[in-house]
Amino acid sequence: MELLKWRPNRPQPVISDEVRQILHRVGLAMLVFGLLDIGMMIYCIANDVSYSSSFNLFAVISGIYLYRGHPWYVKWVTRAAGFYAAAFCTMVLISPILFPVDLGLLQLRLHRVDVVVGVLVSIGVVTFLTRVYRELRHTPVLTTFEATEYSPGTFWAAPLCGAMLALGAGVLFFVLMH
Repeated sequence: MELLKWRPNRPQPVISDEVRQILHRVGLAMLVFGLLDIGMMIYCIANDVSYSSSFNLFAVISGIYLYRGHPWYVKWVTRAAGFYAAAFCTMVLISPILFPVDLGLLQLRLHRVDVVVGVLVSIGVVTFLTRVYRELRHTPVLTTFEATEYSPGTFWAAPLCGAMLALGAGVLFFVLMH
């Protein structure tokens, strides 16, 4: 009991059925997304294929906590989804400046299936993150968690931070490489 005294005494939100349905839907989607990512990671490791993702275990944990309606996780998953979706979209927009277009066309000619699958997976991840962000920004969810100081913040805060980070990294990369 002594270990829990560091936590602030915030009132727990009263979660309506509508909000609970949204949290269950998003939590289940995050859980499935994380499990698919873990399965893909295992497949790639077993077949000695290059793989990179940072969603797998975090998505599973986030899905479980969202499904259970944990207020702290609702706030941070909302922010993370907006941040990552905007960062990925910004990287797509600045990639022609960073990487030669001829190299991209050569990659497409030599490894057509890999490039197309990579693009489709990237589009799917961005679409998924955007959907999670929009679902957790619905008015009933926001009003439920704003009352207990678990608000995810303003609508543009997380996406703006993600876009600025990706843009800053792209500018830094461009300046250092040229």
